[in-house]
Amino acid sequence: MYWGNNESHNFYAYYPYNSAYAGNQTAVPISLPWAQTQSAAGNSDHLGSLDFMVATPLTVANGGAVDLTFNHLFSMIEFQVVGSGTLTQVSLSGAYPLACEGTIDLTQDPDPNFYNITTSGTTKNVTVTLSTPVTLNSTEPVSVYMMVLPGIQDPIMKIAITTDGVWKEMEKETLYVLHGFTRVLYEPGFARGKKYVVSLDTADEGWSNEFTDSRDEAAYNYRMIGTQVWMTENLAYLPTVVPSDIGSDAAPRYYVYSYEGDNINTAKMYNEYIFYGVLYNWPAAMDLSTSSSANPSGVQGACPEGWHLPSDAEWTTLTTYLGGEFVAGGKMKETGTTHWNDPNSGATNESGFSGRPGGFRSYSGSFIEIGNYGYWWSSTEGTSNTNAWRRYLCYNNGQVDRLYSSNTIQSIE
Repeated sequence: MYWGNNESHNFYAYYPYNSAYAGNQTAVPISLPWAQTQSAAGNSDHLGSLDFMVATPLTVANGGAVDLTFNHLFSMIEFQVVGSGTLTQVSLSGAYPLACEGTIDLTQDPDPNFYNITTSGTTKNVTVTLSTPVTLNSTEPVSVYMMVLPGIQDPIMKIAITTDGVWKEMEKETLYVLHGFTRVLYEPGFARGKKYVVSLDTADEGWSNEFTDSRDEAAYNYRMIGTQVWMTENLAYLPTVVPSDIGSDAAPRYYVYSYEGDNINTAKMYNEYIFYGVLYNWPAAMDLSTSSSANPSGVQGACPEGWHLPSDAEWTTLTTYLGGEFVAGGKMKETGTTHWNDPNSGATNESGFSGRPGGFRSYSGSFIEIGNYGYWWSSTEGTSNTNAWRRYLCYNNGQVDRLYSSNTIQSIE
């Protein structure tokens, strides 16, 4: 080390070192992914690749000893799980970010609870997937380790697990202890460098794979497919309704197949509403939000609180997980011909997505193809601001088709 001119030196450091970063100490890139992978139950090796440490800024007089103190940037949670079934995933969701992309200024003095991070993207959930699933028992807990962002959280958080391929979650509320989360802030939250232990039992009451939309008290089932959570029935939120001859590619429009009026209560009595939900143009699906191609999209749109309209990239994640567009459709379609027209080719519903063919409103302003086709919007604009990417399933093949469509048609699941 060359000191030079008897001057004091300021030292900043972080770990692990990023050899690709050539900037200064005020904007060092950091990343904490929402999708985390653990090789096996009880194995914490993956935490090493997720951890990030920052040294307390240090000023050293000429020739002095450089003795840096490193601080953990994130918080760690150990889930200790007992019960029954084969465990593959544990997830945590909150009202505020739990994972992020961004930068950190190494010159800041460390707060005892968290560092200030300049984020370029955040997610409010983190999921740990076990590469090797583990069989649970009622007496010996298995450990799953998660890294999360420190900071304030609401006293209500959701803990979810996947056992035997079924996703279920539990919501808990308390001011300072949340099912094992010992709070060290004056407000509920996580502190940097701290470990929290959560005890979970799959036999406890309160686990559910159904939620209620607070806007209209409609109940929906959902499930984990790969690393994503999907509703398994078409959205039925209906704030207004118009007949099929009233269209727009700019203003929100809501339709119920076969209903040609404007009375919400009457529309909800139609079998097409009961079995297939609501048809939305893209402005309604997006609730006038701007296009997003992010994964996850971050666009709530017409969806219930805590849910979002999937981006084109998120749809691709789903179909890729299911083996590609050529075969994914059959794995996403409800089986039988109760709601699909014959022959409903290739339908196995292996994924549990349970897609139904709600048809669509055509460009000419009429309802067509119920029983034959089901269409689902993405949050991603297509080739112009009057069309958007979507997916559709068909009664006579097992494919998923990706095309862009005019903003005047389709549905949401």
